[in-house]
Amino acid sequence: MKYLTLLLILLTIGVVAFPQGIPDPLEEDASNKIGFVQNMGQVTDENGSSLTSVGNGLYFHSVNTLPASYYYTNKISFVYPIVIDSNATIDTLRRLDMSWIWSDVGNSAAPTSFEQTEELYNYYFPHCAIGCDQIVLNKGLLYEDIYEDIDLRIYSNSAWIKIYYVLKPGSNRELIRLNFAGYDNISVNQYLTTITIGNKDINLPSGIAYEYDGNGTNLLGWQPEFELQPDSSIKLSAGGNSYDNNKTLVFEIFLPAFAAGSSDLKNINKSIVHDNISDMYWDIDHDAGGNPHICGYSENAPVIPTNSYKSTGITKSNIVVVKLNASDLSRSWVTLMGGNDEDGKKWYGISLDNEGNTFISANTNSTDLYSATPSQSVLLEVSGAYWDNTNTTSKSNNIATDQLLVKLNTSGVRTWATLFGSEETNSYDDIKSGDIIVDKNNNNVYMTSRDKLGSAEVAQPSGNGGYFNQNYSSGRCYIVKFNGSTLAREWCTYYGTDITYIKNFAIDANQNILMTGYSGYLNPIYSGRMFNQNFAGGGNQSILYDGFIGRFDEDWNIDWQTCIGGYYNDFSNRININSAGTIAIGGSTWSDGSSSTTKFPIQQNGSSTNFSTWSGSNVSFSGEHYEGDAFVATFDGVTLEMINSTFIGGENGESVFGLASNSSTNDLFAIGSTLSPAIQTATNQPWFLYDAPSNSNTPFYVPDYFITGFSSGFNLNWATFFGSTGTELLSSAAFYYPYLYIVGNTHDVIGIPYQGFPTNPSQTGF
Repeated sequence: MKYLTLLLILLTIGVVAFPQGIPDPLEEDASNKIGFVQNMGQVTDENGSSLTSVGNGLYFHSVNTLPASYYYTNKISFVYPIVIDSNATIDTLRRLDMSWIWSDVGNSAAPTSFEQTEELYNYYFPHCAIGCDQIVLNKGLLYEDIYEDIDLRIYSNSAWIKIYYVLKPGSNRELIRLNFAGYDNISVNQYLTTITIGNKDINLPSGIAYEYDGNGTNLLGWQPEFELQPDSSIKLSAGGNSYDNNKTLVFEIFLPAFAAGSSDLKNINKSIVHDNISDMYWDIDHDAGGNPHICGYSENAPVIPTNSYKSTGITKSNIVVVKLNASDLSRSWVTLMGGNDEDGKKWYGISLDNEGNTFISANTNSTDLYSATPSQSVLLEVSGAYWDNTNTTSKSNNIATDQLLVKLNTSGVRTWATLFGSEETNSYDDIKSGDIIVDKNNNNVYMTSRDKLGSAEVAQPSGNGGYFNQNYSSGRCYIVKFNGSTLAREWCTYYGTDITYIKNFAIDANQNILMTGYSGYLNPIYSGRMFNQNFAGGGNQSILYDGFIGRFDEDWNIDWQTCIGGYYNDFSNRININSAGTIAIGGSTWSDGSSSTTKFPIQQNGSSTNFSTWSGSNVSFSGEHYEGDAFVATFDGVTLEMINSTFIGGENGESVFGLASNSSTNDLFAIGSTLSPAIQTATNQPWFLYDAPSNSNTPFYVPDYFITGFSSGFNLNWATFFGSTGTELLSSAAFYYPYLYIVGNTHDVIGIPYQGFPTNPSQTGF
């Protein structure tokens, strides 16, 4: 299935640029996202063997493009992901080669780069574990004299790669041949070439023709012409059309790609779609300057089929971390990391320390991240820090799974990387739990996930103080603390039962650690400062969950823990603390808000907004806990008493997956996914409502985003759908004054092509 990563941000951007020395008469802005990086050994074939310019003539590859493109001496390769709707057939990569050596008239040419940017790329893979890092992003490539006095320049517009054949005065316009290899079928008419690879038809238009004399461009009133030759090459020429032989003639071709639709928005300053296959952003954080750092996984790593033009079973994902500049959302750096299996695909978190270093934690199934030779190891030991270099296949279903904890400096360069997990059998390969947070006062790092740890991992805190549970007869959630200076593990404990799931951390002004999640049973419930002493889950199912909140004081004693829920399933996914210390949680619930003793606790404390007290139906989507309605509840950070709670939703399922508060006004934003065709809207809805229709009235119950804004007094200020005709899945949200940031993905549904995802400016390729 095709996934498109979403980053929704309130900001604007605009760049005007042209290929070196060749203005574009269409006046299309060059992309500040699409670009080309030098191959320093990060590119491999499908077998994991490194492809270098020395051995294979591979000099550059594109980033943030679909198709991915690779630039050799005398050849360009385009790699298309062919997504198969049937689960019985494996998705594949298909390679299409375009060369220009023909009938001994072409010249041997290697590409060079131009228009260097400040953006940097870092790659850490087993075949380049020492790091192919600090690689500069270039906006253009030049093949000089591919034929006598004819150059080939590679550039882009805001979304696609563009190829410029630059024919200098006096050159032979009839020499150019497009020679393709790797296709299943090819058909050519005068202005269009259709290339079939797998189940995809790739349409290549002949482009535009214009002349340039140094004083400006003159767009000609005719197109270049295609002509299929007997040997299956394609001639590109002016045909019988006239032009000035004393000027430079340019044939400009747009290579095709797969893209989302777009429309303008009034309320959104910036929305970007990452047009790659099966990519996802999980989490977002900011440095002190408000520069967003986002993390997730990508299956668009630099891998190219080499020995054949078809490669099956390319499903490996790699961790990706991106720093954006707050001023214009241009990328500052991109770091990729991974091994021989899926990395970052199941759980991922990001948090920054007070020096701007980035900490990430992600699930990894790779077993080749460590080598006894340091220069070949993706893992990187720091003296005195916690160090685990193993991830074996002795676990459940013979799948190796640990958490990979990585520290990146302010340039995205890896400075520490360790695994955390055990060698115990029957270990968890679980996607339901996980978060990472850094205390920005002292840079201590806290991480949670699920595993069956061994005695070597569970560690009593110094002096035997604080909460501690070392029972690992069965795996469960754990919490681990790493020292902010040495990165040594100071403390690790199990928490809850084997059916407890910690979803999210927060830190208050007193450095208390708060967490939320859900549990089939939670013990002990701490009386004295509780909301719900008794676990309320029951019903007619074998396991039902309540949400919970827990708080550790600075000495790691639990000083508050409470369930929240009713008779049926209740899931708490996110926790937020605003500048006034008010605690908010959000998730989903099956339980209603009726007068029964098993109701979900609905409380409207002085709020003029009175939501329905009935929870929606149990229509769900892919086990994402959209059953019932979403809920939001707030608590006093001092007395720990509930202030307000409410349902959000319509006739089908909803769930909150992101919470963020305005640091100036303490307004609360609750963002999630909905299966309902309608949700509550506010009285006197502001003009900036994006009134997108929900997809949820389709037979497939396709989820959309919903975005709701509450005042500090818990009134509903506004609410809106947001999305396309495809499926939207939200992962996280953050606020850095005055902007709200949302990350997640959008993708099509089998049998229903997605279109119309709102982008502003209309731009893909992030």
